Amino acid sequence: MCPESSARTETAARVHGRDLDTSGWDHRVRRLYDYWLDLCETGGGLPRRRDMDPLEIADILRWVWMVNVHRDPLRFKFRLFGTAHVETMGIERTGQWIDEAFPEFSTSIAYADYVTVAEELTPSYRKGPAHYHVPDYKTIERIMLPLVDDAGRGVIILALTVYC
Repeated sequence: MCPESSARTETAARVHGRDLDTSGWDHRVRRLYDYWLDLCETGGGLPRRRDMDPLEIADILRWVWMVNVHRDPLRFKFRLFGTAHVETMGIERTGQWIDEAFPEFSTSIAYADYVTVAEELTPSYRKGPAHYHVPDYKTIERIMLPLVDDAGRGVIILALTVYC
């Protein structure tokens, strides 16, 4: 269950960086962030997809989604679309380009968050009003985290969203 809305929640809290204040976060969002931080510490740098073991986060997998980052031009494609999102939106999006699944994506405020995670390799946390893709929910809480390839380029965005 999501915490009660506050003035800060209604205006949307957007935070980028590794030293995020997780107090007040939904436990599922914090769980994925803490898992990612553990992977960073264990591997001595940003994690790769192969560093992850989905069984270690089985309790939150239904809220997890992943996006492949493509370049030239920069585009994003759903690699995994958790069952909670399929149930919420009523459609499976795995394998779809985000800008095709949601035509308003490229002009939305969310687009900049994807670019920041992929290019600056920094986490992005957001809590605030739902936008274009889940109009039935007043608030979402989301974390997006970079996964890199062996050359250190952001190639996957690991994310989790809960709807309130």
